Amino acid sequence: MIPYIHRIDAYRIEVLLVFEFLILGFLSERSMHGYELKMRLNALAGYYRKTSDGTLYPAIKRLVAKGFVAEKPQADTRGKYLLEITSKGFSWLKERLEQPEEADITDRNRFFGLLNFLHLVSEKRQMEILEKRRAFILYPKAFNLQDGAGSQAEH
Repeated sequence: MIPYIHRIDAYRIEVLLVFEFLILGFLSERSMHGYELKMRLNALAGYYRKTSDGTLYPAIKRLVAKGFVAEKPQADTRGKYLLEITSKGFSWLKERLEQPEEADITDRNRFFGLLNFLHLVSEKRQMEILEKRRAFILYPKAFNLQDGAGSQAEH
């Protein structure tokens, strides 16, 4: 039973990292308030999972604590902050885009998140990543066995 608990924890951590990736991706395009960020997240992924305040705001706080996001108080609004990606946050995002994990290629929902921000990397790297996705779609079994691990991918 203990390994099952560890799998749940690992899955939850991975979901949170993907969510933080999406937040940083949207903030890389421009600064915005939490509500607007929530609307953008819902527009991208809301068909399978709506973003709740109980998920969004703790994720923002984690990103602020890591130094990936800065909160800028707004003079004309009470208690509202404009969220901005920091250079540290942008570097992490760019690294994640440049070197996507296997699941970023094989999992449909994660791939759509990656695809949404792919314009932030070079055209050459975009083509390499898209070619990996194409190879997975055409030859999923071969793709999953290329490292000998036989990972379980979904599409």
